Amino acid sequence: MLRVEALDVRYGEVPALRGVSLDVRAGEAVALLGANGAGKSTLLRAVIGLLRAHAGEVFLDGRPLGRLRPERRARLGVGYCPQGRRPFPGLTVRENLQVACWAGGAERTRRVEEAFALFPALRDKAAVPAWQLSGGQQGMLAIGRSLMNRPRLLLLDEPSLGLSPRLVDEVFAAIQAIRAGGVAVLLAEQNARLALEACDRAWVLRTGEVAQHGPARELATSDAVRAALLGG
Repeated sequence: MLRVEALDVRYGEVPALRGVSLDVRAGEAVALLGANGAGKSTLLRAVIGLLRAHAGEVFLDGRPLGRLRPERRARLGVGYCPQGRRPFPGLTVRENLQVACWAGGAERTRRVEEAFALFPALRDKAAVPAWQLSGGQQGMLAIGRSLMNRPRLLLLDEPSLGLSPRLVDEVFAAIQAIRAGGVAVLLAEQNARLALEACDRAWVLRTGEVAQHGPARELATSDAVRAALLGG
């Protein structure tokens, strides 16, 4: 479904990604691992189109995306949940979900209900302004919002960041449910253990380059992966 080929991304003259290639197949979950500054968020932002690649290309179903704006990539089926949650604070939980949906009327209502089914804690907060939610609830809202247009591929950036262990487990259970529903997932995550347990394959980034990739179960016991995650 997704293919990234020899991607270079720079911030000014500073290279952030160098020759990164990876792929995500339909219906699978792929982990993107690495220490802080390894380039995980940069790669997701380049896939959705928020950053322009200096070289290389991103393909969705064989179609090059390099010249397409982020909203066009979203229309083609790419969902994006950024790091930091970023709810619309002046809107209620329900309104945060509704505003992210292109469908209208009854279909929009059905999709809001799907988000509440995935995250029951949000249903009780439906009429509450988003700024009043806990950090964990805001994280659930961000993921639910990214699903409102039923993407075929979902990009998740550090969904466990700042959450308690209990809420992390809830979020990862939801990721498994999303994947079971047929949505492919590319998950950037520092919690390597949970990410490798939840995913089929993984790519490890180290200072903007691919350090290792392969089946998640194999990488879970790799000394090279530990070194890359620790920055050693």
